[in-house]
Amino acid sequence: MKRILPLILAAVLFCAGAAHAGRFTDNVDGTITDTRTGLMWPKDAGCLGRVNWQGGLV
Repeated sequence: MKRILPLILAAVLFCAGAAHAGRFTDNVDGTITDTRTGLMWPKDAGCLGRVNWQGGLV
């Protein structure tokens, strides 16, 4: 049983990663699109420069 548990865990993690492989599309313009939800966001999260906590609350 101690040998089977790590194998099962590895298989579950591998399958979970493979399920998301086709979900995201690189638009080659600096953005990524989630094909399931249609949401799009920038690849570079720091493209607007550094933001401190107070600046993020505005």
